[in-house]
Amino acid sequence: MSNNILLYAASENNSDIFYATGFWAPDPFVCIIADGSTTILLNQLEYGRGKREANVDDVVLLDQLIYQMKVKTAPNIFEIVLYYLKSRKISEVLVPQYFPVFFADYLRQKKICVKVSDGQILPQRIRKKPDEIKKITEAVRITEEAITEVIRILEDSKVVGDEIIYQREPLTSEFFREVMSLYFTKRNYFPSKPIVAGGEQACDPHQIGSGKLRPHRSIVLDVFPRSMSSFYWGDVSRTVVKGKPSKALLQLFEAVKDAQEYGCTLVKAHADGRDIHSKIIKFFEKRGFKTGKKNGIPVGFIHGTGHGLGLDIHEYPRIGSSGNALTENMVVTVEPGLYYPGIGGARIEDDVVVRKSRCENLVKLHKRFIID
Repeated sequence: MSNNILLYAASENNSDIFYATGFWAPDPFVCIIADGSTTILLNQLEYGRGKREANVDDVVLLDQLIYQMKVKTAPNIFEIVLYYLKSRKISEVLVPQYFPVFFADYLRQKKICVKVSDGQILPQRIRKKPDEIKKITEAVRITEEAITEVIRILEDSKVVGDEIIYQREPLTSEFFREVMSLYFTKRNYFPSKPIVAGGEQACDPHQIGSGKLRPHRSIVLDVFPRSMSSFYWGDVSRTVVKGKPSKALLQLFEAVKDAQEYGCTLVKAHADGRDIHSKIIKFFEKRGFKTGKKNGIPVGFIHGTGHGLGLDIHEYPRIGSSGNALTENMVVTVEPGLYYPGIGGARIEDDVVVRKSRCENLVKLHKRFIID
């Protein structure tokens, strides 16, 4: 496998190239990692900023390469990269699975051996450094604060008939999203669209939620902001109810809470993500909550137990039916849930650091269900 890595993407939406360069850009640019050094190729627009901000060994101006090529017509980015690779006597590169096919085909036609990574193009991303864990922890704290604000509003609201009233207005999913989005924006976080799903909507794990929130029914809060400065994510879920939940819903929540805390005890170095997930499924079954279909709709524990967290909201590893082995200093979520239309849905999610013989939970927020 080649030790020379070629990346071409916009770091605004590609975490690999941002991790490799520390340079935030809205348009695609080239990054080459060869012989232990990292080089980026930038146009005139980004060159000055790249020199100041990028954490790389060299920043090369595309116009300078074009001048060196001595061509009559302006070359495209593929031709410029080909010239640069040949000038450095690089004949083989490793690219990620998302690398543009037409770019790879062009280089191959010009006798550059292009190999596609069969896994993580930058495997060092998997184990988080202390400063990365600090950045994730900061995002977690902001997430907790936003959820706490939602719970405060619920505490200050009243149940009136089939509505939850706050300051003379019915509470809605949209109102809580607006509250949290404003909270994040003021603190320099991207205002992502948190899930605020109540009642039957809470039975669909990725239902964002809409309309009035009803009393006595579960409300799933799944909140995941991203820092505008560090670009690391937080991801925390809590489930609450305003009013008096049914006995069945209360039992469902208690099973999720116990399963989530049990899941945290299973997370440690060398643990297998598939094994953890399997144990959570068995835990739910022993509590009487089976996973299957009812009236053609999946019910029970219908998603994975967790996923990696960092510069991407969902990254390697996975804790699920196709899970991976865990290693020290990974940051993963632990988020079992149960979903039964007619009863309700519940999910609890914490972000934890994998340690040698345990996990370190970064989340301090309570898991109280009934909000009086």
